[in-house]
Amino acid sequence: MFSALPEAERDAITVIVFIGTFFGALTVGPVSERHAGVRLGLLFRLFCLVLAFYAAIAVYGVHASWRNHVGAAQRSY
Repeated sequence: MFSALPEAERDAITVIVFIGTFFGALTVGPVSERHAGVRLGLLFRLFCLVLAFYAAIAVYGVHASWRNHVGAAQRSY
């Protein structure tokens, strides 16, 4: 995505996206938890971690083949 940037800046942007996505998702969790009346536990935190990882590799520009398999698994249900 940011292939024109120097390597150090691309790494820094990737770390910022990872941290921002993780804490952003963790912030949205309690708000939706209060409205829905559901307790979010360890699996929600794991989901936030995986979401942040996925966003970071997408921003970094990694074209992982498993990203297509995850989408195919989601469509099969």
